[in-house]
Amino acid sequence: MRKIKIIYRNYKPIHSMFATYTNCPPEGYEFEIPAPKKQGKLLNKLQLFHRRYSDSRLMRFLLAKIVDPLFFGAAKLPESTDNVDIYHFLNMIPAKPLQHPYVIEFEHVSALYGFGDMSLVKRAKEALRSEWCRAIICSSDASLWTLSQLFGKNYTDISFKVHQVYPAICPHQINPRKKIKHKGIKLLFVGNLCYLKGMEELLMALTAEPEVASQIELDVISSDAKPLIDKFPNLARNIAYFLPQFSKSEILEKFYSKADAFIMPTKRDTFGFALIDALATGLPAISTKQFSIPEIIDDGRDGVLMNLTKPTLSKTIYLTKKVTGGDLVSNPDSLLVSELRRVLKKLVGGYYDLDKMGKEALKKVEPGGKFSAQVRNKQLLKIYSSALKN
Repeated sequence: MRKIKIIYRNYKPIHSMFATYTNCPPEGYEFEIPAPKKQGKLLNKLQLFHRRYSDSRLMRFLLAKIVDPLFFGAAKLPESTDNVDIYHFLNMIPAKPLQHPYVIEFEHVSALYGFGDMSLVKRAKEALRSEWCRAIICSSDASLWTLSQLFGKNYTDISFKVHQVYPAICPHQINPRKKIKHKGIKLLFVGNLCYLKGMEELLMALTAEPEVASQIELDVISSDAKPLIDKFPNLARNIAYFLPQFSKSEILEKFYSKADAFIMPTKRDTFGFALIDALATGLPAISTKQFSIPEIIDDGRDGVLMNLTKPTLSKTIYLTKKVTGGDLVSNPDSLLVSELRRVLKKLVGGYYDLDKMGKEALKKVEPGGKFSAQVRNKQLLKIYSSALKN
């Protein structure tokens, strides 16, 4: 049995989508996933603090010795690697040159150098070029594009070891939603960083369409959306707000399985993992045409996609605050508001066949589907086997 050790920024638990490596691994391999750090809550607050002030030169200088090692590519590994066949880095690079087989997986190449920390770009390129980096796994075609942009004309230096592998759902995670009749349409929104995820635009669209809003129930699971929701008292009867105090299985059972559609009008997402959860419950998803999301949702087939004024991730690989335009605070996208009004009208008007869309969604996670563990494991077997031969 070969052993793969997952290296991730464990200031919080690994995302459930990647936990599937241990739940349904490729045959002949076992995975070790380190537990979250005990000081995880403090680290999570530090990360939010860093996001807010990372563009200040003074703040970057003050935090460089503390925060950067925690969040940006500082994976300190033990000297002995006797018990590990391959290190599998998730959105990280080794803190120093590593002479042991490893692979690097990412959703957007800028995750490897701190989403704009230019001092780490050189180190990221060296880690990717290294002979010990046996494979580079891009989570989507969009993420592969960012890699090609980083290397430019030198992309051929690494192209031979680049693979596109989608995150996957294990068979036991597929749980088709219950068909529950509602008076109107029941929508589900799940996500923190509510301004980034398009919550403000959604509430503005509902406010602008009172007749539509009267036919919509919206469940919101978020740690930070309450202050924003309170700014729209006219929608109080339409919205049920919940803090994210549920296990993954509880969220799927209590919320995903009972909704008519999932809505995440995000303005910036490297990969829409919540959308994969929607697919796994046969829930049509409403989202945006940005970065990898069009690879997850087929517009009009298993969900609905809307336009954005500024699909940032699809335009650059250096994400400074100047580029992102303050998407962590109130900064409504008027085009997205218009798109939401259009889609919500169609939704309550019965334009979309939600049951048919839900069935199409399930096909993507069932065995042989685009996001099935079966397909992912077949790809990983080839990647790991090749990595161990070199």
